[in-house]
Amino acid sequence: MRGNSSAIKNVIDINSVYQDAYCQSLEIAYGSGMMSEGGIEGIDLMFEGIDFTHKSALDFGSGLGGIAFYLAENYNAQVVGVEINETMIETAQKKTPVSLKDKVSFVHSPDGQSLPFQEATFDIVYSRGVLVHLTRQQKQGVFEELFRVLKKGGTLVIHDWLSPKDDVWGHTIQELIASEKFPLYALSPQSYREDLERAGFTDLRLSDHSDIFSKYNFDVAKNLEKDAIREEFLKLFDAETLLSHKKGYENIATSMQMGEVISGLFVAHKSL
Repeated sequence: MRGNSSAIKNVIDINSVYQDAYCQSLEIAYGSGMMSEGGIEGIDLMFEGIDFTHKSALDFGSGLGGIAFYLAENYNAQVVGVEINETMIETAQKKTPVSLKDKVSFVHSPDGQSLPFQEATFDIVYSRGVLVHLTRQQKQGVFEELFRVLKKGGTLVIHDWLSPKDDVWGHTIQELIASEKFPLYALSPQSYREDLERAGFTDLRLSDHSDIFSKYNFDVAKNLEKDAIREEFLKLFDAETLLSHKKGYENIATSMQMGEVISGLFVAHKSL
């Protein structure tokens, strides 16, 4: 396994953050089964113009399954979710609607860099809000695996946080890392592109959605002030934690406005 020891350490770090209560707080913010910015609107933006009909898709870092469920139900997608967190796999399996049992499944991958699939298995591979948790070396291993399991002519879609400079985050994100104990690794758009090309992907297109996702985060912060959502949140956390989460979403939104964080969408292909 490429980079196995560092990958396992990173998996442990991530699993320690994504405990049940924290995952529930993300669902309150983004919607049932959702763990990433923008909720349904963000998903539709990410896959605009991509046809899933009669195609197989791999969701790398599928979390609680919300994206896979939405694509299966609304895009007629056949989705396999892969996740390093076994508890999330179990939760996603429990959350799978009966009507989607034949369209969605979830598989555990201990390190995320040695996927349990044959070469050229999927028409579409995608990842949303996950790869920022991996070092550049680990990302490269993942890119190579995603390329391997993608069919010729297939499409790669990645939504991720980028930084204007490699290995450097702005002050606000540094504070987020310190307070949340999150492993977040800064990679510039140019280096991200170079690494995807090194893995074999071609026809790369990068869209900067920072303005849109800044608004999403401001909206989440406002929603936490609504009575029903506030009450739901306070069933899990105290008022101080609620205020901290609200401030966190506002800080992320501001960081995107200031250009400290780039909300980047990559679309690329595997040549025929």
